[in-house]
Amino acid sequence: MSYMPSPYPVTFTYRPMPGLVTWLYSLIGTSIGLYALALVTKTLVIYFQPAIIQMQHMSMAEQMAQMQRFPPDQLLAVMGMSCTSCADLAVRAAGYVLFLIWIYRVAVNARALGVSGLRFSPQTCVICMLPLINLVMAPLVLMELANAHDRSGGRAGRLALGWWASMLGAVVMSMIIAVAINPQLSNRPDLLLPLSAGQLTFGVAHLIIALLLVRRIQQAQTAAAGNWQPANSDTGALREPWDD
Repeated sequence: MSYMPSPYPVTFTYRPMPGLVTWLYSLIGTSIGLYALALVTKTLVIYFQPAIIQMQHMSMAEQMAQMQRFPPDQLLAVMGMSCTSCADLAVRAAGYVLFLIWIYRVAVNARALGVSGLRFSPQTCVICMLPLINLVMAPLVLMELANAHDRSGGRAGRLALGWWASMLGAVVMSMIIAVAINPQLSNRPDLLLPLSAGQLTFGVAHLIIALLLVRRIQQAQTAAAGNWQPANSDTGALREPWDD
């Protein structure tokens, strides 16, 4: 991407976001451990208690009645699985919301810094990261934002591709697991452990790459902002430091 006075009809204001990025780092890092713990717990509980698979097709009342028949150790394992899954979901949901906010701010800041040739507006960037849409559009958005300030020969863009590929891998593995353990489809619970290991690998890789990608984009944009100064604090227009 090249730098030039902002070509956009709307004035964009550069805003640093150290607090947002710190929280995003923390949530992604926490998600790595929680995701692994929740997936391993769920896999082991289902592997040693196949009856839980049948419970997924029961009503809430039937599930409660079935759980009352479990011995205390099995009931504790099921409750542990539920707690770890809920904690993982809550942390990842919070991280996902912050990630969308961060994506929006990165897109705005890139325009405020005068990056030209950007195809996706800040609003479009957020829309492209929504579930299902992100399966196709996310790599395009992330590669554009990653390359906007990247001076590392495209390594940030390759991180974006790795983020997308690992996400697809985790989604595909989870779908294969759902089919493999479903007694009405393939009924192959013996495949649960190796398939879950594959999902764990893709899922953890996805979160680690996300952390590295956010770090690289943020560092590159912060460095780019250090070469610019606001020309007018009211409008947020920017100029190069030697224009004084």
